[in-house]
Amino acid sequence: MGAIFKRRYALSGDEAATALAGAGMAKRALVWALTVTLCVTVMGGCSGLKRRDAAATGGDFKTAPEEIYLDFDDILIPENMKRDKERSFVFRIGPLSAGVLALKGRVPPENLIGFFDSNMSRDNWKAATSFRSPRSLLLFEKNTRWCIITITEDDFDHKTRVEIWVSPKSEEIDAGLIKTE
Repeated sequence: MGAIFKRRYALSGDEAATALAGAGMAKRALVWALTVTLCVTVMGGCSGLKRRDAAATGGDFKTAPEEIYLDFDDILIPENMKRDKERSFVFRIGPLSAGVLALKGRVPPENLIGFFDSNMSRDNWKAATSFRSPRSLLLFEKNTRWCIITITEDDFDHKTRVEIWVSPKSEEIDAGLIKTE
């Protein structure tokens, strides 16, 4: 390599040796810089993994989307599910609210099932039954009302659709809260 270096750059023997030694130093410096860069990158990647792990185990980071109440004061909704106004119809008579609240968003159906299973009990709803399939159904009850939640994934736009049906129990209708005449 020294002969090629001498011929290409027209250097004397001593000059070529010095240039080659400098090139060797430059090569070592480059290898060292790449090693340091690789270590920093790997360490940075590992710190990102720690964040995700902390979030998954309930650490300092948020593990779930924000939760909000929409038309029903006792049914929590994930914030990233948006109201579908065309399919919703909720009415309120005094303290009673009933009807259907339609939602859509990009949340996996199994996450929504888990969300409603855990949060409905916090608002004193009791799980009555559920069916898990491509169109899942969750049935909850309270002293005076029923709640039916259907969860489906739309194959066309890949959005998950949720319908929350709330109805008074027949005892409440018969007791005169809602007149049937």
